[in-house]
Amino acid sequence: MTETPRQETRQAAGAAGPELGQWHPVLAIEQAQGDGPFAARLFGRALVLWRNADGWHAWDDRCPHRGAAFTLGAVRDGLLHCGYHGWRFESGGRCTRYPAHPELVPAPRACATTHAVREGYGLLWVRLGGDGTDAVPGLPPFPEYADAECRHVVCGPYDVATSAPRLVENFLDMAHFSYVHDGYLGDPEHTEVPPYEVEAVGDARKPDALRTIGCRAWQPRAHASAAGGAMVEYEYRVVAPYTAILTKVPDLGDNHRGAIALFINPRDDESSRVWFVMSLVTEDDDASLRAFQDTIFLQDKPIVESQQPRRLPLRTGVEVPQPADKLAGAYRRYLAAHGVRFGTLD
Repeated sequence: MTETPRQETRQAAGAAGPELGQWHPVLAIEQAQGDGPFAARLFGRALVLWRNADGWHAWDDRCPHRGAAFTLGAVRDGLLHCGYHGWRFESGGRCTRYPAHPELVPAPRACATTHAVREGYGLLWVRLGGDGTDAVPGLPPFPEYADAECRHVVCGPYDVATSAPRLVENFLDMAHFSYVHDGYLGDPEHTEVPPYEVEAVGDARKPDALRTIGCRAWQPRAHASAAGGAMVEYEYRVVAPYTAILTKVPDLGDNHRGAIALFINPRDDESSRVWFVMSLVTEDDDASLRAFQDTIFLQDKPIVESQQPRRLPLRTGVEVPQPADKLAGAYRRYLAAHGVRFGTLD
């Protein structure tokens, strides 16, 4: 793993707030065929992902020679070859050979711009940098993934023309179930959202996380193979600016339980890539789980892409809330307290 060079941190810092120094998903590992190169995008930056015996690597998708995209090249013999002039780069980003001048030792400046990369929850994560004053953070916590009884399923990616905060807020919203997910997560005969509470974890003025208490909802299909409706006990947790987790336990007496984590890659201010990682105790097969999640999210997609502005307003008075939006209001205050700028409007 190669940490972001100090110069790169200064260049990128204007693109976002403290979220720049956190980890963000860029690729589902099980979907990566071969060693790459694979294209990704994060905070408006084009990235190249590739792997060799040293592990995964994440660099700016730009060869230092003439600026061509590394993603047009190839991985051979553990090196990334630029597709324009064949320059070869080793794991740390250093060029090892100019094919046009095999007798020359490549210049020290002939290096790719590298970023920190790691695996977790079936995804590849990249960290572009930070301000240099804080310790490197961990991945967003998802403790259910460590449950030995659970099976893990990655769903996605889903590309969506909206900001990451809009997607998180939609995930936290129960009042739309009866309208957007009629017959799956809700129905028009059960539109009421019972009162619930939101707890700030840590400092109430700048919480580490948010979680709900007392959320319940009626669902016609509480899970992929459910034969009938049931009241479902919900708990939502916001554990990072672009990460939320839902745990749900249906009143069906069939031992189904689980957690669904929403992980978002903020590609641009108004463009996102989404994965859901399920950690479940269930008899449903992976294909059924993915098909169910595809159905639900593709019902959400035209709604969230229609919302204006696409970036989430943090200032009160721009939109008109209702009591069911208590968690959404807390989430907007959480983003404002942490100074999150990418995908938001002051």
